[in-house]
Amino acid sequence: MNTAVRRPGPKLWLSLVTIVLGVAVGVASIVVIVVNVSHDIIGPTYAVPSTISLHLGTGTHMILERTGTQNNFDAGTRNVDLDPSQIDVVGPSGERVPVNYTSGTETITRPNGTYVSAVEFRVRRPGNYRVAVHASRPGLVMVQQSIGEVARRSVVWALGIALGALLVLAGIIMLIVGIVRRSKAKQLAMTATYGSTPGLPHAYPTGTGAVPTGAPSTAPVPGAPPASPPASPPAWHPDPHGQHRLRYWDGSAWTDHTWD
Repeated sequence: MNTAVRRPGPKLWLSLVTIVLGVAVGVASIVVIVVNVSHDIIGPTYAVPSTISLHLGTGTHMILERTGTQNNFDAGTRNVDLDPSQIDVVGPSGERVPVNYTSGTETITRPNGTYVSAVEFRVRRPGNYRVAVHASRPGLVMVQQSIGEVARRSVVWALGIALGALLVLAGIIMLIVGIVRRSKAKQLAMTATYGSTPGLPHAYPTGTGAVPTGAPSTAPVPGAPPASPPASPPAWHPDPHGQHRLRYWDGSAWTDHTWD
């Protein structure tokens, strides 16, 4: 009865799938983080005074005012004109959203100037909001989430990058382990079949010219048919063809495995 030989694992396809999955998860996470951060840093600007219609997600949102300078503020000077009394935020159901001064100073530097946080408001449910900015003079503003909100939103995707890296590492380890195991299994199978690895017969130490006891020690007669060891088990013997030093006898016929 033939018994199927099971190749040692991990399987090659499983290792490759794990690596590809890890790369996909990691790349997708990086893309999402880059898109989110780019949107907050390279977001649109709005001319004020005006009413701005925005679709906002939950979290703290800031209104940053262009100061027209490059970091010309210090801890005691805000360098902005907007205050909460000049901002009206109306939610999806017509509810008014409280507006306050920002708890800290955040800046975004753009080619057309530096934007400094002036006021902030908290969105508790996503939807379409109207932000009316009653500025005392014309200017430009940005409406962005705070750095803290962006960082919190990116945590999950940062974990996705870590998960992708772990999957890639696991796939590489599985690939290496599988290759090593299959190589060893192949060597063991050859040893079990031929008594030793073809090309390295253990019965004939290299460089000694030793011949096992009972093995023919004389070269065959030219032109005579190859002699077959009578009732001999599989082993290495002097090549009856005279072409090589040794040839392997598998118990019933001479094989193509030779050694010099």
